[in-house]
Amino acid sequence: RELDYKFPEELDRNTASEKEAVNIAVAVCRPETSIFWMTIIHQIAKEFSYHNVNLVYTYLPSVIGEDYSLPPQLLGGSIHGIIVMNVYNERLIRLLARSDTPKVFLDTATGIDPSSLNGDLLLMESSTSTARITEHLVKQGRKSFGFIGDINYAKSNYERFDGFTKTLERFGLASSKEYMLTG
Repeated sequence: RELDYKFPEELDRNTASEKEAVNIAVAVCRPETSIFWMTIIHQIAKEFSYHNVNLVYTYLPSVIGEDYSLPPQLLGGSIHGIIVMNVYNERLIRLLARSDTPKVFLDTATGIDPSSLNGDLLLMESSTSTARITEHLVKQGRKSFGFIGDINYAKSNYERFDGFTKTLERFGLASSKEYMLTG
């Protein structure tokens, strides 16, 4: 509501008949890698249940071949919106972006131009908060710094790395190569 998201009038539960279901897909790759994502999915499902909206859990593989096509439930017209989370395969993101179904992406791959998503993109603030943490460590007198996170995997990881490196540069410091794991 704060962001002024609205269902199309024909999907509004106040005017739709009880037989018309509102279905929102949550498209996820590798949910088993983090309790973080499973907690978010559970909270989304819980919130949807308060509004008579069905969550359609859709698993997407993290590695796809050239002949891969999206699951039928995302293409059949019964889905009214898609929440895309933990999907970083660029080809898969481009397939999702081609869909006319309204979409919200929670993060995206580093190599994807956000304007090409054909949907909204939500990113956590990453650069400034990481810069503040790094600055705090510098001011505490720390001398050796490293970064762990695949900066080519997710836009949020890259933004954290960017905040980290720019802060070190601002203080005339460099990261220690032996403490860097960015691939």
